[in-house]
Amino acid sequence: MPSTAYEGIELTVYSLDRATPLSASEHLRKLIEETKARPGLSTEAQNVLRALDIRQADSRHALDYAYLSFDQALVPHPRADLLQGVRKSLIESYPDIRVQWRTHAGLDKTRRLTFAMDSHAQVQEVGPKLKEWLEKRKYRTLTTFTSRASGTWRITYDFLDPTHLEAIFLSPPVIGGRTYYPTRPRFIIPTYGYQIAIIGCHDWQSAKATLDQFIRQLCRRDDAPDPLVHSRMELGGDVYTAVLHDWDSRLKVAENGPALETFLSRHVLGRHISPAPQPGLLYCLNGSGLFLRQGMVDRERSSLELQQQRHELDAVRQQGLEQIRTLYSTLALTNEAITAMNARLGHSLAAMTNLAAQHALDAQANQLEFSIADLRCEHDQCQLILVLGHRVPEEMRQHSLRRMRECEEQLNERRRQVIELRKRMSVIGPRTPSPAEPALPSPLTHSPPPVPAIPPVASGDLSGAATQRDLSMDTAPRQRQG
Repeated sequence: MPSTAYEGIELTVYSLDRATPLSASEHLRKLIEETKARPGLSTEAQNVLRALDIRQADSRHALDYAYLSFDQALVPHPRADLLQGVRKSLIESYPDIRVQWRTHAGLDKTRRLTFAMDSHAQVQEVGPKLKEWLEKRKYRTLTTFTSRASGTWRITYDFLDPTHLEAIFLSPPVIGGRTYYPTRPRFIIPTYGYQIAIIGCHDWQSAKATLDQFIRQLCRRDDAPDPLVHSRMELGGDVYTAVLHDWDSRLKVAENGPALETFLSRHVLGRHISPAPQPGLLYCLNGSGLFLRQGMVDRERSSLELQQQRHELDAVRQQGLEQIRTLYSTLALTNEAITAMNARLGHSLAAMTNLAAQHALDAQANQLEFSIADLRCEHDQCQLILVLGHRVPEEMRQHSLRRMRECEEQLNERRRQVIELRKRMSVIGPRTPSPAEPALPSPLTHSPPPVPAIPPVASGDLSGAATQRDLSMDTAPRQRQG
């Protein structure tokens, strides 16, 4: 284990093999060996790689990460700059892995979510359902355990993909009509090895500018560059964090809480700050739980109000779900009614089309019948002329003979057309629903008004044509007999 002089000068390499507890460290060692074997590597880079120390994260559980630091026997003084170079080289050479500065001592908690439960019975009831909910969304977990810290039952998950944490926060699980809101540890992921943190900056708007001035005044040296590389506020303004130029400046700031208190007492903008903020190594503060206790103050003030709001939100969510179910049920009934009306309309249109087609064919048939009747009449007249023999001129008889033959041909053609029309009428006949069609709903209650009866046609309207045809057909036999 690294000594206190090396606290925080260590990398965590993620997305490694995790078949056994040793798989991650062996995988990382293989990557380092591949990096060493690359051609064109400088002597200094080879020495840096030889000085690396690889450690497994846990000896009992198969995890996907391992730790990377320097062997203190080969690199006695902390060198975050050299380790940062190794980090950049691994990221560029192996894009499938993640390399970060180690956040805190102990097992990694950067991908951890916790769900609070009311009792152990609820843990046994909700636990399997929560697991099923995660598996359904393909949120793969690394470890899972149940604990009872501070009297509260909790189900804790460590996830493989860090992006899944944000997805669960945006859309927490809803089980049995209740929303289970996750929580996660409060920490700050370091951006560099020489990083410090100062806690207790809540509601202090000028904290960054004031503490920047304190660090420059405390660590200033005439023969050295600016000791402050960069700084920013974290955790909603509760914590000030800064990256320093070297290890000595980092220790000097972390160990000089009294100096910070004295500086603030003399500062025009810092006199009102009470109690005075406390500096420390970011790596140590991440693992000490101080960030968690800082956040608990505000949460305790509004815990009852937040709990009430969550219950109200669950009630509103349940009402919304019921309204959505009602809406979907109404839409389903409406769609069924529309489907039935469409089917009925389709049948009506089909019936009207058939009726129109039948009327058109009937009209054509009537025209053919009238044409046949006229041709028969003309044929009989020509035949009568031929029966008269020499009583009529020869030319008239020849013309009547030709015309009678033409009438016979036309009569045959008209009869063929009538047969075709009858076939078409039999095909178009009244349409009946096929067995595959769904049964139609009951008809409307209000039936349409009855169709008025068609008045009979007067017999005298067609009597002239009928009489003429009968007379012409009866005259021929009488003439033949004469």
